[in-house]
Amino acid sequence: MPVLEPALGPSSWSALLRQAPAVFGLSLLIHLTTVGSNLLFAHALRVRLEPWDAMALVPLIVLAGRSDLSGGAGVREAGFVYFLGRAGVAKEPALAVDWRGWRPSI
Repeated sequence: MPVLEPALGPSSWSALLRQAPAVFGLSLLIHLTTVGSNLLFAHALRVRLEPWDAMALVPLIVLAGRSDLSGGAGVREAGFVYFLGRAGVAKEPALAVDWRGWRPSI
């Protein structure tokens, strides 16, 4: 990677290659944890959400929620309603599965 060598040094490419498996593994673990927590929350709310549907749709919803399309106002919630609606989940239960939208009442 000759472009990075002036900034990072001559051994930057080999260092990146050594760290790539660990970065990939941690990224996969984070995504599986996010999908798993949403799947467990759906199960606790008795929302019928199949694991394969959750694995395919929840990362898309998280990606849409992180984009700055409207300043973050309702993008994630709309993603849950739209994408889980495609998997056969009604609007209200799909919105309830968005566990990050829940605020504890104190």
